[in-house]
Amino acid sequence: MTMAENTKSSQNRRSAAEGALFPDALTGKSVLLIEDEYLVGLDMAQTIETWGMIVSGPIQTLNEAEEAAEAEEWDCAVLDVRLDKGETFDIARKLRKRGVMVVFVTAYSGDPSHFASDLASIPRLGKPVPYATLRRLLLEAMRDS
Repeated sequence: MTMAENTKSSQNRRSAAEGALFPDALTGKSVLLIEDEYLVGLDMAQTIETWGMIVSGPIQTLNEAEEAAEAEEWDCAVLDVRLDKGETFDIARKLRKRGVMVVFVTAYSGDPSHFASDLASIPRLGKPVPYATLRRLLLEAMRDS
């Protein structure tokens, strides 16, 4: 999916915020979704949209992820760690410097040695994604912001 397609897709999904099943602190918030496995990403996007969030993604390549991270202001980001040409650690660092809440979704969630010390405080969720936990993390972040 190209950046233009992601932007158009995000605009088309804005109605998801209006149709949230249970409006709360997540309703209308923007989330950047980076996941290289398309069906996993699509499932995440659809689930997050039911929470009333405006999802951009799933973005599958590192180049497109870097572009998207800098192209807009995000309330939060859900990042797969490993993509086609590398890892999303630098993207996470840039987003955090801008005050964006980041969650890693990765097969490496239980291996702290895989993460640099400056990324240790970023929540890490394994796959399959525990959606109740992801929702709780995002709600806590939105309430604290």
